[in-house]
Amino acid sequence: MITGLFNALRVDLEKESTSNKAALSSLQESIKAVKKSNKRNLKPECFTGSTEEDANQWLDFYERVATISNWMEELRLRAFPLDLLKRGSGKLVCHINQEHQN
Repeated sequence: MITGLFNALRVDLEKESTSNKAALSSLQESIKAVKKSNKRNLKPECFTGSTEEDANQWLDFYERVATISNWMEELRLRAFPLDLLKRGSGKLVCHINQEHQN
């Protein structure tokens, strides 16, 4: 009975270890991709909200830069406000809200 319990625990630990190794490997690959993308130094221009700027074009460009740079979703969300100048952020937010309502 105890031997069976130990065997079951060993199997569970081996499964968990394999799962953790896969997660660690995936994380290491993500880190390598971020490091590699940082070498390219791609960065979207700041959105200012001026009348010459098109919010759709800026958002498309932002997404392309994020994709090319292999930014994960969390990085995209954290970097997004940094690329908005104060006067442009309100205009872009209003534009995004209008797009979602239509």
